Amino acid sequence: MYTYDRMGYFNVPPAAAPAMRHRSLYAAGLAAQPQPARAFDVRALYARGSATSQPPATRAEPSSRASMPSTLGAPLPPATISPWKIGLAIGAGVVLARLLGDLMQSKREKHDALVRRIATATEREGWYVTADVRGFPKPPTVFGHRSDVHAWHPDGSERIVEVEHEDTLDAAHTGRQVAAFTRYARCGRRREFLLATT
Repeated sequence: MYTYDRMGYFNVPPAAAPAMRHRSLYAAGLAAQPQPARAFDVRALYARGSATSQPPATRAEPSSRASMPSTLGAPLPPATISPWKIGLAIGAGVVLARLLGDLMQSKREKHDALVRRIATATEREGWYVTADVRGFPKPPTVFGHRSDVHAWHPDGSERIVEVEHEDTLDAAHTGRQVAAFTRYARCGRRREFLLATT
């Protein structure tokens, strides 16, 4: 069956007439230019029941764009550090380690020097001296702790001397040592405990 109307549609099947009428009106300038398709949520259309059973086919992206990473999701390039910065960092680390080593060594040397002076002076007074420095026998442990100087006098007196640096006086280990040596000194009438600082 064919139809004819005022816009010049003749010999056109009825099913194709609306589409051809739109194209004819657009060509004649009587219809607005078609707008680009808007993005829509397929799930919302399915929920309203206005979409068909299959979602519309999407146009495939070109291979060059499909393989291109997104700007927001792309990983950052690795940071490059110049060799002179690496050398400077290593040099600063070595200098800092040497300074800390010298500082610790100077503290240890002061500690050992004072222990040696106390041990030597006590030995000159006629005591049998053990000290935790080279050249003297090792002192015995007292309640699990070893003192710096432990000496015995022929008259039966006993003396324990612990040498600490000012920075380590408040340390937990120093507190346990002082408590152990004080407890040991209180167990005998002729025992004494002395704490010296460098």
